[in-house]
Amino acid sequence: MLLELSVRNLLIVDAVCIEPGEGLTVITGETGAGKSLLLDAIDLLLGGRAHAAVVGPHGDDAQISAVILPTQDACDLVEEVLGEAPSPQEPLLLRRRVARSGRSQAWINDIPVGVRSLGAVARLLVELRSQNEQLRLVDPQHQQQALDGFAGHGDLARSYSQVHRQLLAAQRSLRELRDGSQDSVRELEFIRYQLAEFAAVEPTPGEMEALQKRQEMLAGAVEWRHLCEEVVDRLGEGESAIMPQIGALAQRLQQAPDQALSAAGEACLQANDILADAVRSCAAAADGIVPDPQALAEADDRLQVLLDLIRKHGGSEQALFERWQALQKQEQDLQDIEQRCHQLSQDCDRLMIKREELGLRLAQARREAAQSFSRKVCDELKALGMPKVKLEWRDQDDAQPNASAFVGQSWMIQTNPGMPPGPLSKVPSGGEMSRLSLAMAVVQATIGRQSSPRGAPTLIFDEIDSGVGGRLGAVMAAKLKHLAQGCSVLVVSHTPQMAAAACRHYRVAKCQGDDNTVVQVAQMQGEQRVGEVADMLGGGEAALNQAKVLLGDRLT
Repeated sequence: MLLELSVRNLLIVDAVCIEPGEGLTVITGETGAGKSLLLDAIDLLLGGRAHAAVVGPHGDDAQISAVILPTQDACDLVEEVLGEAPSPQEPLLLRRRVARSGRSQAWINDIPVGVRSLGAVARLLVELRSQNEQLRLVDPQHQQQALDGFAGHGDLARSYSQVHRQLLAAQRSLRELRDGSQDSVRELEFIRYQLAEFAAVEPTPGEMEALQKRQEMLAGAVEWRHLCEEVVDRLGEGESAIMPQIGALAQRLQQAPDQALSAAGEACLQANDILADAVRSCAAAADGIVPDPQALAEADDRLQVLLDLIRKHGGSEQALFERWQALQKQEQDLQDIEQRCHQLSQDCDRLMIKREELGLRLAQARREAAQSFSRKVCDELKALGMPKVKLEWRDQDDAQPNASAFVGQSWMIQTNPGMPPGPLSKVPSGGEMSRLSLAMAVVQATIGRQSSPRGAPTLIFDEIDSGVGGRLGAVMAAKLKHLAQGCSVLVVSHTPQMAAAACRHYRVAKCQGDDNTVVQVAQMQGEQRVGEVADMLGGGEAALNQAKVLLGDRLT
């Protein structure tokens, strides 16, 4: 139940607040007065797209808020969003702000939430049936969805739709795979050519560095051998070798009575040990360093082969091995094409069988539900001046499976006996479509309350009575007033009978000054309401008297 709707700085709306509450609330006003702006505000609360242009001239942002008693389903969703359960007896505060920069913010009970979360909660609390509802009625997919909602086929319909999407994705992948198979064969041949180059070389990690060191050693073998021999001679074995001289000095220093000199002698001995290690290493190295022109040529050749491979595949040794690994993976992936095609083909066959099974079940469920739905809708239409109407749910032989149906189905209507039934897009007149839309809305809302007795959403109708006369306007008003028992129903209307039947009546007016335009919304009460209804009837003394009759005891 919508207790309060507040709109501030939305285009030409400066500040407006209405309090619908329980029962039927009607909103009237001249064409172009700004009634649609209130519906735009509702749409923003429902998660509609916002942009900076909606912000009016009276501030830096537009703000819309609603105080609304929640249904139990909405409470459950709010608990998921906020992490805490609201009380079904306490109203929720839903707010949305659109800044002049275009940034949008949302709150539930003053706790920041995402716009999607706000919209998801609001859509459980408010059902907006705008002027394009009659256009949607002619769409078979919308008809199927409405019937599913009436009969509770939502889970079955979602399962079918999911399988349908999976099938389309599998078929698309299979088609792309097959379309690209020729290119894949050529790509595989080139990849195998490159892998053959790697296989011929068989590089190993770290091989480049080792080869470069070996090449350097082999290229300077004579020089390095002479150096090793010189180290051995000058340090340990020659006539003027250093190590014996250090040893003699160490003995003399160790005999000194001074502790510092003795320590110096010990250091000399340690130095001699280190030099001895160097001598042994150089002697061993000299034995192993032998000039080998053939080994040098082999190292040069191997190094050149590796450098050529690196230049072709990455520019560095690390990039070389990454490329090798990538080529091996690409080869494996391309080798799997045939297997993947086979698997995708099997998936398509399986999904086609599953889609057909679910689709036929859904079609039959819709046929069965349509009998009850059409009977209830026709009962409502009798009271709306269409006693002979017949509504039939028929299969469409030429329809192709889509995301909402495997078997094409839609409503066919016969508005006049003796005339053949036809689709909703061709047979009903504008007034008949208005009545049909209302009848369906009443049936859906009534069934919704029966299936979810823990709360009813607020229903908002935009000119549902468009194209009907006064007598039918009164009947439609009575229907909506009955529908509004225990919940809020808002109707934007040009029909005086609807305005007179409402529990609350708000009038929207556009006030234009020399340099500004402002929308004002005022609740009509007493003589003001009589005057507004009289103006809707055409004005004058007779209209005034008729307005008083229509309003009856609602004036007291």
